[in-house]
Amino acid sequence: MGGTLRGFVLLLDLVDFTHIVEKMQMSGLHGVDLVAKLLDDIQQIPIRSIYKHGGFINLFVGDAICCIFEGEDALPMQKTIEEIREHLAELPSYEVNDSIIQPEMRETIAFGDIEWGIMNTEYQSEYLFFGEPLAELNTLSKKKLQYSATPAALRQIELSADIECKSRYIPKQRFSLTLPDSLKEIRTQFNPINHRGISVDNEVRPIVAVFVDIHNAKHKSRCILNLNRLAYENEGFINKIDYTDKGAQAVLIFGAPKSSGRSISQACEFSLSFLESEKTMAIGISSGYSYVGMVGIGEVSEYTALGLTVNHASFLSTQAKEG
Repeated sequence: MGGTLRGFVLLLDLVDFTHIVEKMQMSGLHGVDLVAKLLDDIQQIPIRSIYKHGGFINLFVGDAICCIFEGEDALPMQKTIEEIREHLAELPSYEVNDSIIQPEMRETIAFGDIEWGIMNTEYQSEYLFFGEPLAELNTLSKKKLQYSATPAALRQIELSADIECKSRYIPKQRFSLTLPDSLKEIRTQFNPINHRGISVDNEVRPIVAVFVDIHNAKHKSRCILNLNRLAYENEGFINKIDYTDKGAQAVLIFGAPKSSGRSISQACEFSLSFLESEKTMAIGISSGYSYVGMVGIGEVSEYTALGLTVNHASFLSTQAKEG
């Protein structure tokens, strides 16, 4: 199943959040609560604004939010950005380990034909968004500019500046962030089969983060099937398949949300087995203590890991050679 939609992709990335998380983790027993509260304070209003103005979140990229606004009218996205900026400006500063932190977000925008697809395997289902706008977003976000947009997005924003277009736009007065009961069972299929029904907490715990660069995969469907099979066999948790700011990467966590005490060996076994079947791939592995927990609101959320351990694995995957 798949298709194409035309619209804007907006990446909202918290500035220097990895270092903020590391500082908060050093705050003793309350470090986890500080991280969870900061994420909640920052993300609640942006998520509600995205859905209020007709967008939807296609991916949480660690602390970042990637969302899509279908259509050629830029105004819904612009209204969302305005509300998020106002929200961040009103947030208080946070004092952590004698440092003052004022949350900021980078905004990166792309526009064009966005491809999407759903892939079903016996281990879990995957939904993917990809195509030229996501590739351009990936390239532009690496510059780490406070505000940036691709040429196609800038042209479309100029075209949307027309008064008639603005007069037609009305934000949603009612919107829901809760799935109807009929869709909850379907949503479960998008979680790894060996991690379904697990109760999770926000915590700092030892994990192994594995980033697999799948950009050069010749047969994407076979590659994703192998990822799922080997992750299942080695008790890994496929966190996401990401086509946004890091390019085409699969992100896996070993040691959370559950652990059998062999996370490092399982991550290595997974990686070696995967490279035997997919010889053009590159993998980065890092282990250490990391914040793990839910990001988002209610059912618009995901379980993920944040911190230097995750960033190191991501960086190593970009430096690793194929095979």
